[in-house]
Amino acid sequence: MRLKKQQKNPQSSGRNGRTFLLLLALSTMLWYVAKLSYTYDADIPVRVSAEGVKFKVQCHVEGTGYQIFLYKYLNPIHLYVKMDDLHTSPSRRTEGALTPDRYTLQDMISKARSDLKIRYLKDVPDIVPPEGSKP
Repeated sequence: MRLKKQQKNPQSSGRNGRTFLLLLALSTMLWYVAKLSYTYDADIPVRVSAEGVKFKVQCHVEGTGYQIFLYKYLNPIHLYVKMDDLHTSPSRRTEGALTPDRYTLQDMISKARSDLKIRYLKDVPDIVPPEGSKP
């Protein structure tokens, strides 16, 4: 008894390849979603507006991957403060500029986003107050 050799259907090999790629993409997405529930450290930019003066501060934060992804890419943090609430001192680097107090600013950001743990602020830039404002 002789067995006949089955011929390959050329259309089925294309379907197998597409199915494999689809399942590979699906498993990669599920793996990524599962990893977002872990706790990570990252640097997130925070935009601060203080009565017309705008500057950006880098915060080193701890939070779940989902929270970090959300605040870093989808919903960046904007903080609006009064200049009186922002404790400042005269700048050592730039004449006529002010340096915001690092710890006061960190406390304000922590209160605005309590779901993230703000570890520390990186470089806090000097700000130049608008004309007519008190130093």
